[in-house]
Formats: sequence, C-alpha cells, structure tokens
Amino acid sequence: MFEVIEPHWNDLIQSLKKVKTVDDVLRMHNEFQAALLKECLLTNSTLLRILTKLISTCLQFSDQMEKFFQKTNIHEEFTNAATEERIKRVNIDKRIPHKKQTSAKITTHQQREIRKQRIQTQTTKMRKEITSQAYRKMIAKLCHVFDSLLADLMTQIAKDHYSTSMGGGGGSCGGKNHYLSNLVT
Repeated sequence: MFEVIEPHWNDLIQSLKKVKTVDDVLRMHNEFQAALLKECLLTNSTLLRILTKLISTCLQFSDQMEKFFQKTNIHEEFTNAATEERIKRVNIDKRIPHKKQTSAKITTHQQREIRKQRIQTQTTKMRKEITSQAYRKMIAKLCHVFDSLLADLMTQIAKDHYSTSMGGGGGSCGGKNHYLSNLVT
C-alpha cells in the first residue's frame, strides 16, 4: 500500500500547488482517492473478496502459531530464562570484586551449560510439536488454502489486466491497469 499511496500523495501535493479554484481542489482530491482505491485493488469486488480471504487465511495462520506457542510455552520459558539470567548476571557482577575473575568465569561457564541444556530441551519440545500429525495437517491445510487463493488472485488480476490493456489501452503500459503489469508478467 505504501508503494501506491506515497507517489500519488506526492503528485497530489504538486498538483495542489497549481490550484486556482476550490473545484480544482475537489477534482484533484477525487482523482487521488479514485487512483488509490483502484491501485490498492479496492474497486473490483472479485479482487476484494479474494484479498479478504487471503488476509483471513494469514490471520488464521497467525492465530494458529499463537496457539502453538501458548501450547508449548516456548516463548514464556524463553522470557523467564532470559530474565533469570540477567538477574543472576547483575547479582554476580555486584558480588564479585574484580580480583576474583576466575570464579566469575566458572559461574559463566556453568550458566552457559545450563542455557545450552535449556535450549536443547526447548528444541526437542519444538521438534516434537512441529512433527506432530495435527501440526503438519494444519500447516498443509492453510498452505493449500493460501496457495489456491493466491492463484485465484493472480488469475483475476491477469484477467482484468489483459482485458483492459487489450480492449482500450494499446498494450500493457497503455491499459488502464498498467500498475498491475509487474504482478502478472
């Protein structure tokens, strides 16, 4: 969307510098809005419906990943462990004078081993979850839905692009949907 809005905004600002009447301002603003709606694919109900389904699929994926992380407690365990490590580090730094560097290194080595074990445990837990049949089935279903919707979107964009560029514009750059040419070529 940023790629669509910014250039049109800049054009609008430049055009407004040359405005002479309020009617000119209204016309330019209406043209700005119409271009944004069109180029953000919000004027074609078929494209909008497919885009909405794609976004819903992405949200479903996000929700499933959130549930996955809640189920495995990986994020919570990681956060708690990181907090504990920081507290221990701060306490060790305050307790140990600079002369006793060797004992601090031993403690650091022990902490690294503990951290390594914790990471290994989390990795094992994560691998177990992502190799489960339920997880794989969920991912496969969401991938299939997303891929199908994306194919439908690209087909519809190509259909719209080619019908307008062949019908009245004289080539892909001359058609009224020339901004879609990079998506379909």
